[in-house]
Amino acid sequence: MIKNILKGFIIGIAKIMPGVSGSMLAICLNVYETLLDIIANFRKMDLSKFKFLMSILVGVAFSISLFSRTVMWLLEIFYFPVMMLFIGLILGGMPEIFGEIKGEKYKIKNILIFSFALLFSYLLTLVGSFNAINNENEFVYFCLGLLEAFSSIVPGISGTAIYMSLGVYDMILDFFSNIFNPFYFKFAVFFGLGILVGVILLAKFITYLLKNRKVETYFAILGFMVFSIFVMFIQTFLKLFDGSFDSFIMFEFVMGLIFLYFGFRLTIKLNKWLTNT
Repeated sequence: MIKNILKGFIIGIAKIMPGVSGSMLAICLNVYETLLDIIANFRKMDLSKFKFLMSILVGVAFSISLFSRTVMWLLEIFYFPVMMLFIGLILGGMPEIFGEIKGEKYKIKNILIFSFALLFSYLLTLVGSFNAINNENEFVYFCLGLLEAFSSIVPGISGTAIYMSLGVYDMILDFFSNIFNPFYFKFAVFFGLGILVGVILLAKFITYLLKNRKVETYFAILGFMVFSIFVMFIQTFLKLFDGSFDSFIMFEFVMGLIFLYFGFRLTIKLNKWLTNT
C-alpha cells in the first residue's frame, strides 16, 4: 500500500505542474489500466481493489494539498530543473508504451491514429483563444470538472495547461490549496460532480478501447505523449533562454540535464521495483 501511496503522490504533483499529464505518469508508473478498470467497474469492486484505489487517491490528495503552492514556488525559482525532472519521469515510461505496440508500428491505420492524436493535442492548445470561460456559475464549475476528468483520463493532456489558457488556473490552484475552506463549497460540489460524471463515462469508454483495441489505443496515447513532451521541451527551453545568457543559466541548464536523467532512471527503476514485488 505504501508503494501505491507513493505513486499517487507523484501523480498528484504532476496534476499541478503546467504542461504535465497526471495520467501520463500513471501509465509510466504502471497503474493506469488498473485504475481505469476499477473505476469503470466500480460496482464489482472488492476489498483489494478498494484498497488499491484509496491508496492512490490518498497519495494524490496529499501531494496536491501539501505541494500545490510549493510546486509553484519551485517553478518560479527553479523552473528549468523541475520541468526537466518531470519530462524525464515521462520519458522513462516510454519503453512501457513501445512494449505495448511492439510489432505493430508500421501499419497505416496506426500511423493515422498517432497523427490524429497529435493534431487533437495541438487543437486543445488553441482553446484559450476562444475565451470560453468568462463567468463563474454552477455550469462553468461543472464544465471545469468535466475538463479535469478528461485531462485525468486521457494521457498526454495537461489540465493545468488548459486551465492556464482559459484564465482559471489561479482559481483552481487556490481551491486545491484551501480545499476545506467553506468559501469554496459551491465550487467543490459542482466541480466534483463534473469530475465524477466525466471519469465514470470516460473510464468505461477507454477501458473498452484497451480491451478491444489495445494497440490502436496505445498509438493514440503515444501521440498525446509525444506532443506533450515536445511542447514541454519547447516551453521549458524558451523560458530558460529568454534573451539573456549568463553563468547561472548555464548552471540551471546542467542541473536540468542531470534532473532529466534522474527522472528517466527513476521511472525505469520504479517500474522494475513494482514489477518484481
